Amino acid sequence: MMRWHWLDCLLYLLLLGLLCFPAGRILALIPFDPESYPFRSLPFERNGKIYDAIHIRSWQKLAPDVSKLVPGIVPKKAVEGKPDAGTMDRMLRETCVAELTHWLLCVAGIALFWLWPGMGGVVVYILYVILGNLPFILIQRYHRPRLLRTRAILEKRERRMVHAGIDPEF
Repeated sequence: MMRWHWLDCLLYLLLLGLLCFPAGRILALIPFDPESYPFRSLPFERNGKIYDAIHIRSWQKLAPDVSKLVPGIVPKKAVEGKPDAGTMDRMLRETCVAELTHWLLCVAGIALFWLWPGMGGVVVYILYVILGNLPFILIQRYHRPRLLRTRAILEKRERRMVHAGIDPEF
């Protein structure tokens, strides 16, 4: 009997895709610190500037954005208008959750080797990691240092306003 290994892999990846969203929502309950390991920018990343070398600004727009498909996630548009430090905190936590979710998907993808033993499983896994997860990990790591800088500026502005007796919500 001939097994359709590619179909087994496809069904498994579809199942992973369906399970990753609720898992991400559970992970969002954990208070991740975007300035600590493993989320902080590593020295070679130069605060996200290394990603300019791979022209991330041009191709990131092509990546699907779950925040547009599922309500309840802080959308990118939340920074338009008059953002505050709280909005930046939520966005920073979402970058941590998104990055961790994609790393976990990479680990869960190792089952592809069992579903399609041999070179087929290796090829599917490599494609899954490179096309299905790595771009999203890079996008999160690119944006996090920028969001951290923005949050610091907003916190400083809000402290000055409170000190001056002005309501920062104004």
